[in-house]
Amino acid sequence: TFTWSGHGSDDAWDTGGNWTVVCCGHPAYPDGPSHHATISGVHNVDLINESIGNLALSGTVILGDADGNDPTLFAQKVTIPGAEGGTTIKIKQKARVETD
Repeated sequence: TFTWSGHGSDDAWDTGGNWTVVCCGHPAYPDGPSHHATISGVHNVDLINESIGNLALSGTVILGDADGNDPTLFAQKVTIPGAEGGTTIKIKQKARVETD
C-alpha cells in the first residue's frame, strides 16, 4: 500500500517523494495492478496514465492534469470513505479516474 505524503518536489503522481513507500533504495509510486494507493487530507495530485489495484480517497483531494496530456488513472476499486468534516473529491482539467 502506498500512502500519499505530498513531500515530493511537485504534485505529480509519479514523483516517488510524494509517497511513503521506498523500493530498491529509492522512492517509488503506485504503478501496477497489485498496488494500492491511499490519499487522505488536503492534497493536489497530478495524475498520469496508470493502472492500479485500489484507490482510497478521503479529505479534500483535487486530482488534476498539470501537463495537458488528459491522463486516465484506472483503479480496479475506488473507495471514498466518509472523513471527519466530510470528503471532497475534485477532478480538474481533463483528468479522469475509471474503475471496473
